[in-house]
Amino acid sequence: MTKTNNKEKEKAFLAYPMKRTNSGSQNNFYFLKIIFVFLLFYQFFLLVEMNEQFHQKNNTTNLNQTQIIKKQKNLHESLVKILSRTINKNNLQNSLGSNRQIEETLDRKRKFTNINNYASTELQEPYPTIPFLWERVPQMGKIVFGTRFLPTKTPIDRK
Repeated sequence: MTKTNNKEKEKAFLAYPMKRTNSGSQNNFYFLKIIFVFLLFYQFFLLVEMNEQFHQKNNTTNLNQTQIIKKQKNLHESLVKILSRTINKNNLQNSLGSNRQIEETLDRKRKFTNINNYASTELQEPYPTIPFLWERVPQMGKIVFGTRFLPTKTPIDRK
């Protein structure tokens, strides 16, 4: 009897498989899915936040670079002013002459400092277009940074 009962049970089991009664493992599976989805959203949120922080850092570095460039330009201008003053004083002291000679030297220097009049003044030597960091222009009596002041054509000459 037991053998027939077991065979009948096996046939019944194959015909109608049993429902899973282990609902605890299924609940764990759904819980893991929820955690996985939450971690995906959290990772996306972290990526967005890191991207924003990166752009904020880039903006601050750009601001810092512009501030540094402004400070460098201010230092450059103050250096040029100080050097031109000292050279002008030395030139005035070296030219031991009357007030008329001092006024002539100042007028000559005023002509060369004005860029518009610079093209019309006579040059003692031709200037190449090679840029120099420190260059002493003899007519101006000043130290010029970067490229030399080249004589430019007036708009009338360009036509």
